[in-house]
Amino acid sequence: MRIVRNALLAASLVCGLSWAAVAQNYKTCFERDEKRDYPAAFRKWLPLAKKGEIAAEFCVGVLYMNGGENFPQDSLKSMYWFEKAAAQGHPIAMTNLAFAYTKGDDVPQDFVEAYILYSLATLMPSVSKSLRQSWRDEAAQRLSPKMIRDAQREVKKRWKQIRARKK
Repeated sequence: MRIVRNALLAASLVCGLSWAAVAQNYKTCFERDEKRDYPAAFRKWLPLAKKGEIAAEFCVGVLYMNGGENFPQDSLKSMYWFEKAAAQGHPIAMTNLAFAYTKGDDVPQDFVEAYILYSLATLMPSVSKSLRQSWRDEAAQRLSPKMIRDAQREVKKRWKQIRARKK
């Protein structure tokens, strides 16, 4: 999770989000007083996340990823919530998970899953495609042609699922 924690801000900045957009993303997740009241933020976001709200799922993942005063850092719970947000099409959650799978950080190293997640993230209209494509291509270098074809089929399947949820 240490890599993913650092990757969140880097990916957000490099993937076409302005500094203001990154700050707004954090402001949305971390609406808290100056005392960094993570428990209050968690109480706000968890009920919404449990209802399947994508931004709330992502924010709960970020809270667990970072941890804070009076709030535990929990990599497994962070990954759980990022997976839920990614399944609904949250591009930064997808990127965080892909980083984790590439590095084997809190999950088994899995270049196929990283390839799939990077590919899905490039399909999202709100992000720059070039950097995520290059990360996807790096993962692909570790895959056989058959693995890539299988992963591409999985990308199409998941993309249809994401699009169906958004309707």
